[in-house]
Amino acid sequence: MRGPDLETWVADLARHEERSLTPVREAPCDEPGWQMKAEADRSAQAGEGRSVKPYSAALVGDLLRAFDVAVVLLLGLAIYLVYVYPGEPHTSDRYFVTLVLMTATVGLMFQWLGVYSDDFVFRKGLRTSRMLSAWAVTFALFLAVAFALKISSFYSRVWAVSWFFSSAAVLMLARAFLSHHIGRLARRGRFANRTVIVGTGAQADRLAIHLAERDAVRTQVIGFIDDRATTSDRTTPEHGVLGGMDELIRLIRSDQVDQVFMALPWNQADHLRDI
Repeated sequence: MRGPDLETWVADLARHEERSLTPVREAPCDEPGWQMKAEADRSAQAGEGRSVKPYSAALVGDLLRAFDVAVVLLLGLAIYLVYVYPGEPHTSDRYFVTLVLMTATVGLMFQWLGVYSDDFVFRKGLRTSRMLSAWAVTFALFLAVAFALKISSFYSRVWAVSWFFSSAAVLMLARAFLSHHIGRLARRGRFANRTVIVGTGAQADRLAIHLAERDAVRTQVIGFIDDRATTSDRTTPEHGVLGGMDELIRLIRSDQVDQVFMALPWNQADHLRDI
């Protein structure tokens, strides 16, 4: 490469590097372009959150019920087949009837004591007190019936004691495992109903704070609805105004809202009737 060409090539390279190292100026917060981009980002994030449909709390209770009943039945059956059946195969009918009756009874006791109610399933802790109480009461009831009918000698004491304690232990361990995962999903809002509040006054703010403090597991406020406010208005640090009634109708029709709370003053009776 000749001298002049080399000098030209070096100068072009220097200018290219100077342009690549020049910092890009960020738009200040008060520029319209920056505001529009920030608002679009917030809207996209809010839309993404609203599109995630929560898990059914009732389904969680049904799955827990099926699991608990299966544990009690299968453990009793397994201990019988391993310990009792090889030496007393002719007692299978008696044990099978007892297994079915006790499993059905403990399932009813679980339901009666509210083991699968939402406030018990999603509360903090292992949530085993009611479950163990129901299992102990059911077992004591059948023991009393067996002694009263003088048929307790027909059953293996090792089988009965092993069944009781193994079922209690497995149910407790399963609750500890499920409690961790249910709590993690609950903290992510996967069991919370997507909620909007109609109104933006002091009543709406107090309602949003109350729901966040008392029922955050099952209720997630995604925003407020008010025809008189704009989407840039903020009512609480976490939530803003989503729009008016037209926006609420759109959210409901697109299955992005699970429940709606009204927080309007009584002097707006006409507005309440219109809604």
